[in-house]
Amino acid sequence: MSFLEIEYREQQMTWNMAKLQSHDFYEIYYLLEGERTFFIKDKTFTLQKNSIVVISPFQMHKTEGGAYKRVNVYISADLLDENERKFLNACSSLIAFQLDPAKKNTFLALLKPFFTKASKDDSLKQKYTLAFAKALLCTLQSATLKPLSVSPKSPVQNDSKAVILQVVAYINQHFQEDISLDRLKDVFFLSKNTLCKNFQRVMNCSVMEYCSKVRLSKAKHLLLTTDKSMEDIADLCGYSSANYFSLLFKSKTGIAPSHYRKKK
Repeated sequence: MSFLEIEYREQQMTWNMAKLQSHDFYEIYYLLEGERTFFIKDKTFTLQKNSIVVISPFQMHKTEGGAYKRVNVYISADLLDENERKFLNACSSLIAFQLDPAKKNTFLALLKPFFTKASKDDSLKQKYTLAFAKALLCTLQSATLKPLSVSPKSPVQNDSKAVILQVVAYINQHFQEDISLDRLKDVFFLSKNTLCKNFQRVMNCSVMEYCSKVRLSKAKHLLLTTDKSMEDIADLCGYSSANYFSLLFKSKTGIAPSHYRKKK
């Protein structure tokens, strides 16, 4: 199911995303003003104004920070050709970047019509949203991208946040295995209480809740991009059986995995 939206948001006060999220479309995040702390996969960094982050489908992410202005382009993969998808995937590996001044002005000019809240009868803007999005991509592809040297928020190795990010990275790499609190505490030499308390503080969710999110996100990705059977997907995502996978998937999404695949 195709999805496309260009959204402008202006926040006057501190605003934090309540929970980690992932989605099945690309997100191009342009921070116009302010400063935001980003978490993507297992990295945290501070994004400065006039910087861009590209988030690929099914990447876990969240943002936190004070007042800001930003504009986001959300576009599903089926609206892009192969070269555009490859380009956005490459951009997402840069963490964050800026455009050269000339291309930045072109990029902002294309976004300007979206800097105010669209009225419901703004049919002209809606009609040409795809054209705007394609023009934005063309501008990015022809620009000189300057990868930003982003400093981790917790560079000290014994800092509790740095340790939790190591736990996150471990879960991201081993989610298809049998992950338990006992296993994690032994790997990272932490007590269960310390692990759970610090993980909840840093990630705003429990260890096992995060593990469930990663597995669910991977399962969605496999459902949409492969023709693998439910048994294979369950095995690749760390579920004990296809039946358990289907029950859990439906409880989290409200739809059976087979219907999710057909609907999308």
